[in-house]
Order: sequence, then C-alpha cells, then structure tokens
Amino acid sequence: MTSRPFRPPFPHAAQNPKRASGFSVVELMVVVAISLIMSVAIFGVLKAFEGRKRSTTSVNDVNQAGSYALYQLDKLIRSAGSGYSANAASTYGCRLNASVGGTQILPAATLASPFDKVPAIVNVPTAGSFRLAPVIIVPSAGYSGVGNSGSDVLIVMSGSAGYGEVNSYFKKAAAAPNVNLLNTLGFSSNDLILLADQPASTASTTNIEPCYIEQIGGTPTADQLPLSGSYYHASGTDKYTSGNAASINAISSSGMAFNIGNLTAGTLNLPNFQLVGLDATNTLYSYDLLNAVSATPQAIADGIYDMRAVYGISASSTLGSAITWVAPTGAYAPAALLAGTVAANAALQKIRAIRIGLVLRTSAPENTQVTTSPLTMFSDLTAGNPAPSYSKTLSASYPSTYPSERNYRYRIIESSIPIRNTLLN
Repeated sequence: MTSRPFRPPFPHAAQNPKRASGFSVVELMVVVAISLIMSVAIFGVLKAFEGRKRSTTSVNDVNQAGSYALYQLDKLIRSAGSGYSANAASTYGCRLNASVGGTQILPAATLASPFDKVPAIVNVPTAGSFRLAPVIIVPSAGYSGVGNSGSDVLIVMSGSAGYGEVNSYFKKAAAAPNVNLLNTLGFSSNDLILLADQPASTASTTNIEPCYIEQIGGTPTADQLPLSGSYYHASGTDKYTSGNAASINAISSSGMAFNIGNLTAGTLNLPNFQLVGLDATNTLYSYDLLNAVSATPQAIADGIYDMRAVYGISASSTLGSAITWVAPTGAYAPAALLAGTVAANAALQKIRAIRIGLVLRTSAPENTQVTTSPLTMFSDLTAGNPAPSYSKTLSASYPSTYPSERNYRYRIIESSIPIRNTLLN
C-alpha cells in the first residue's frame, strides 16, 4: 500500500504563520474606528429623523387641537344672542340674577381658575355683575406666556329653546310664584326662562332693568307660568339704584319672558352662558355660568398658547353694511359695554362679528431656537386707535434650565365669526 505524504489542511498557513494568528491589533483598531464612524453617522441620521418626526407630530397635534378649538368657538359665537336678541333694546346689558337651590350663582363675586380675574373686571356695580350680551371680550383676563399680558376671555350667551326665538309679553306685573303672559305658546315644564323689563325711559343715563333666570315647575296654563324648581328664586340682588327691581315681583306689566332652554334629563337644548379662556398649562377651558351642566371649568383643547379677539362693529342697521374692527378698549372696553345704561345697550347692538386669533404651540421644545419674536395677530388690521393688531413677545431666555419660548414651534390661526342673531336684527 502506497502512503501519501502528509499535507497540512491549510497549506498557506503553514507557509505564512502570521496569517494563522488572525487580525493584527492595528487591523482591529481600524475596523473599530470605521464602525464607530459609521455608528455616529447612523445615529446622527436617526436623531435628525426622530427630531423631524417629533416636530411634525407636535405640529400636527396642535393643528388638530387648534381646529377643534376654533370649531367650538365658531359654534358658540354664531349662535350668540339666540332667544333674546329680538328685543335687544330691552335685554342687552341687563344684570343677570340666578340662583340654584337657593344659592346665588349670578352675580358671581368669585370664580375658579382660569376665570378668577373676570369678576373684578365685570364689576358694575359689584364684582361679578355679568350682564346679558351675545359676546363680550374681557382683555388680558386669562393666562399667557412669560412676560405677556394675560390672554383674552370671552363671555358668550345664547339660549337654545328653538321656539321661534321671540319673547312673550306680560299680561300684568309679575307676582311670584306665577308669571302671567299674554300667551304661553312655546313654554313647557322644566324650561329655563329669562324675565326682563323694559327701560323706564330712553335717556342715556337710565339703567337697563335687571333680569332673572327662573324655572317653570308645573304645566303652563293658557296665560300663566308656574315657577318652581332648582332655579326658582323670587329675590334678586339689584338694590343699587332706585327704581331697579330687587325681585321678580318688581317687574312691571311691560315685562317679557324669553324661553332659553330646558333642563329635562337628556335634553340637547340647554342654554349656553359660557366663559371661554386659557389657563397656565396652555389649555382652553369653558365655564357654564348657569351651572346647568357642570359647576367647574371644563377643558376644551390643549396646545393653545394665546387667544385674542376684536369686535366687528357696524354703525348701520342695514344688512350688509361695512364692518370696522376695533380692539376691546375705550368705548368697547368691558367697563363701557357693561355699564348697564341705554348708551351701553346701543353700543352692544353695533357688535356684529368677532374676530378670533389663536396662537398654537407645540408641546416638545427643539434643541435650538426655531421661532423669531414677536408673533403678530390681525396683522392686516392697522387702522383704529389703538390698532386691533396684537404682537406677542417670545422670551429668548427662560427661568432655570428650561428652554426659551423661542425653542418651540408656533402657528397662528384666525377666523372672523358673524353673530347671526344680531345681524338678523
């Protein structure tokens, strides 16, 4: 048997012992260095991608929140004045009196945050004297950013009975617990009603008479509304001026009753007497002045960093007449519009639209400052004294270690909303 000579399995290794020992230290270091460089490049790309993804997601989130907030505001403002604006000369500016279970809720001397600043501003004759009007802008009464005045708060009031939106006149002077009307068509048990009187005269110094939110308890007869229930309260708080009613019994035979909604469980026609404003966490809240749904503020949308509003004024009652945009100051400041006089009533009737501006802010800050200051709302409105445009300053530095306001992305959305019931008048 012929034997074959021995051959190593790796002839090249036998010829070159260095190759059998693997990679050298230099070669390994080169591979590690290349791997590290590739890792840094890959992670840089991933970081940039995630940053853009986060920014895009945040912007989309605030766009959706802003659209929803604007939708809710549009719905409230378009319907403002429903149920009582047909008699604007007698109702606009009347001081609201309301109680629930015997506890007074209007006037409201104190309110929960973010509306705690409002009662001190609507203070004629006392703090929290809310007066009936489709929309009132209370400037700088909310919260907004670092180094800025507070955002605006809106007071929006509308009924929702849906029975022709007209009043029924008194048959004789009120005598609680019943109200006698010329007819009770459109009224039913558990309705909320607004009782108002006509001004004693047309003098500009005459106060608009107080008005009362009451409740129908039993079944109305042909000419009588029986008052009872949680909102029934015969007395009021309007004793500040001689001649003004201190209770519903003082409403004259020239009084009027307005159906503003119903409290039956499951009903969809509750009145909307709302405050709308921002808190310190960039959340838009609403508060039901009548506590018909809740006695605490309710969140609407987040990501709203500022809210401003201006009035659309028309001096003519002709439909289609020109609108002038004015800031809520001077003759249109809350103190002037809520004075409760015939002159203030006339000014309220000139308000035909509201222009809303919302500043939306992303929730996640960027690593660098990505927004320049200031942000300007209503930039096309330059006329007026003062001009209705508003500039919001963004801080370049922030307390402690937090990013500055300019490290966030912002978007401004605006909408001009007509007050339909006032336009129809």
